[in-house]
Amino acid sequence: MWIMREAASIPPVERDQHAFVMLGEKTLFLCHLTMLHMPEHMFQIVLRAKVPDDAMAKYLVDRAQHPGETYFLGNSPDDLMTIFSLHSGVRTEFTADVFRGIPYQREYSEWPWKNQTPILHNVQLKVEREIYYRRFDFNLRYPEMLTYVVFGSGSEAHITHYQVKEPDFDHILSLAEVPGWLPAEALEAGVHINFPELRSTPVYCSSPFTRGEYQVRYAGQLDCFPIKIGTDYWFSTKITNTGNPCTEVRPGAPRGGQ
Repeated sequence: MWIMREAASIPPVERDQHAFVMLGEKTLFLCHLTMLHMPEHMFQIVLRAKVPDDAMAKYLVDRAQHPGETYFLGNSPDDLMTIFSLHSGVRTEFTADVFRGIPYQREYSEWPWKNQTPILHNVQLKVEREIYYRRFDFNLRYPEMLTYVVFGSGSEAHITHYQVKEPDFDHILSLAEVPGWLPAEALEAGVHINFPELRSTPVYCSSPFTRGEYQVRYAGQLDCFPIKIGTDYWFSTKITNTGNPCTEVRPGAPRGGQ
């Protein structure tokens, strides 16, 4: 006897607000803040974007006046969207707000900037190009070596940690200089680099980089090349995971950390 069962469905991905770390002064890049336990935010995506010249100028002035801060951009609550829509190209523009820093919360169960005044409000942002995209697949294994994505343009280069599944950590930073060995078109496209001397542990509780220069492999290949670590903008275990796998020492954290 056949038993009729209701068809299964994948977890829905609802339209929501999404936060991005802002990188670059000459070219604007956006790195999505990951949440490995929420379907709406189980994505790594890096975008090259553009805002109106007056908005960019105001942002750069504020950033110069607050060099120790991390800047976050999020789509307006009146312009909700999915990451799928960005990846598919259905959305190439959205209305955004820009915030300096992130308010500390014991638990991040709602938009952190809900009661904050943005430094830029209702800015029309245009997505110029998608640099990198991954919808998390919990079937995958952690890489053998600590792996990051390097991307940028011209004289600016940035890296973000390649994440897999819980527990993991979100880490976004700039390099001190563009690696001379990396072709400009590879930097523009975004590629993987590996740190063979650093273990690929499921989670670090702070930046794995304790010195200014490392030897890295390009996409798992054997030769090693130098890179110089620059400024950290975001490190997270608390927001990224269902429960924080690291001990929280005190309210707040260094630049951009939660």
